[in-house]
Amino acid sequence: MTKLPFEWHQPGDVKKVEDVALETKTIETVVALMASALIAVVRGADQTGEVADER
Repeated sequence: MTKLPFEWHQPGDVKKVEDVALETKTIETVVALMASALIAVVRGADQTGEVADER
């Protein structure tokens, strides 16, 4: 396995951003999409594990 370099941000590089107000419908949509993505990832990982078990 090859290690890849990773550049850490210096503490002074963090910029303050202002809060963004989101509508309830937008939040519901984002949560639903994130849940669907998580389910797809878990199912994909589960299938990969099954294939590895069969070898």
